[in-house]
This record gives sequence, structure tokens and C-alpha cells, in this order.
Amino acid sequence: MNINKFKEGDIVTRNNPCDYDHNGIKDSSYCGDRLLFCGLDEKAKIIFYKHTQGILKSADICTLSYARDNWDEGWEYYPDSMLEKIKDKFSKNN
Repeated sequence: MNINKFKEGDIVTRNNPCDYDHNGIKDSSYCGDRLLFCGLDEKAKIIFYKHTQGILKSADICTLSYARDNWDEGWEYYPDSMLEKIKDKFSKNN
């Protein structure tokens, strides 16, 4: 799904690696990461997001440029229902 389909405040993740047009390498960064979509500057082709889990959780707003590469494609809503199932399972085992 294209990143411009989301609205500010949506929780998103990448579900496909980015294909770098200039060298054919695939980058799976952010695949499965729970990210807060903070906005988009379509003219500058910049995605604004925040990490919502892990060691980067307290970080400020981050940016990701899709001016040269296909970072605007390959996004999906983060499946919060799965996160809750995982948390529930591990909390019962501890």
C-alpha cells in the first residue's frame, strides 16, 4: 500500500522490502516494526514517523526520504491484534 493512503496517527509497518532502483538491492528495514505515522511532505518526498517500541521508542520524529527509492510503497496497517495476542501469551507464561 502507498504511504499516502494513511493519515496522521495511524500505526503502520512495512510489509515489503524496498527495492533500490539504482542497484537492485532489497532493504527490509522497518518490516514488522510498529511505527506511528506522523505525516508526509509530498513535495519533498519525506515520510515522518516515530518508533513505538524497542530501544528507539523515546526517539523524536524520524524521517525517511523516498525521492530516489521506493520507500513510499510497501506499507500496511500494523496488526495490533497480533501484538496483543503475543503480549497476552508471554504474560501468562511469566
